[in-house]
Amino acid sequence: MRPPAFIHVDCDSLWAVRSCYGPMEASDPSGDRFWTEGVPAALELFQGLGIPATLFAVSQDLEIEVHAALARRAVEEGHEIASHSHTHIMDLRSVPLETLRCEVNHSRAVIESTVGVSPVGFRSPGFSWSPDLPSELERAGYLYDSSLFPSPWGPPLRWMRRLLGTRSERPQRPYGGWRAGWGNRLPRTLGSLLEIPVSVTPRLRLPAHASFALLRGESKMRSTLHWHAWRGLPFVWVIHLIDLCDTSDLDLPTPRWSKGMFCQPADRKRERLRSALGWIAEDFEIVRTDRWARSELDRLADAGD
Repeated sequence: MRPPAFIHVDCDSLWAVRSCYGPMEASDPSGDRFWTEGVPAALELFQGLGIPATLFAVSQDLEIEVHAALARRAVEEGHEIASHSHTHIMDLRSVPLETLRCEVNHSRAVIESTVGVSPVGFRSPGFSWSPDLPSELERAGYLYDSSLFPSPWGPPLRWMRRLLGTRSERPQRPYGGWRAGWGNRLPRTLGSLLEIPVSVTPRLRLPAHASFALLRGESKMRSTLHWHAWRGLPFVWVIHLIDLCDTSDLDLPTPRWSKGMFCQPADRKRERLRSALGWIAEDFEIVRTDRWARSELDRLADAGD
């Protein structure tokens, strides 16, 4: 039996990307370009390949009707909507507990009111996992979290961001701490919550999500997939909306080294993503994260009886 794979789309809008690397920006009330261009492109990809996905939405984006309509379309086409917080704070592990609780609870309420579904999955912006997060998610009614980035490169990446002169009015310490960097790659239960770590490469534990696949090429992507399949590990592949959009005319304040990931033509990005999704389907059973989480929690509960 092939191990499961989960296709995740972090729906970071243009304002969120700009706010990560520069001063905070407000969302465009007429519709964010990454949402209106990237989400339909993602849905077209998934429909063509016949695979389900999970879209992690920043809930304040869903207060704009054109975005909410796209999220409802995703649900109608068989995909899951999960929470990516309410306002995309990049360092939830350092904010006061009341702020963390608001981001967790309010995002769920907004998704329910605008999309008509109750999200059961959560991912912190910047993979910012904290010890308080699981209990807050469990209390709010979530079933799983996928914020853990089990890579020791998180702290060096934070240092690189400071070196490159990142400016932001928001907390800017993404990724977990050193302990999270050497965390288990396997899903685990934290109370009644299931933690599903984001996949990283073998040995060096480098990021394995789509942005880096666009940069590193086919052979490295395939070797990472084969290693996970051989070990029987679930594979969590994260796509960002910027991976699907044309950014050639945008002056993004991203680091110079990231241009090879983000500034390729949109058609080329989408074709490479289509190929990569096909490689994943060869080695894994692509399933919806919420459905697998429910069955895994039931299995673990039965095993404990």
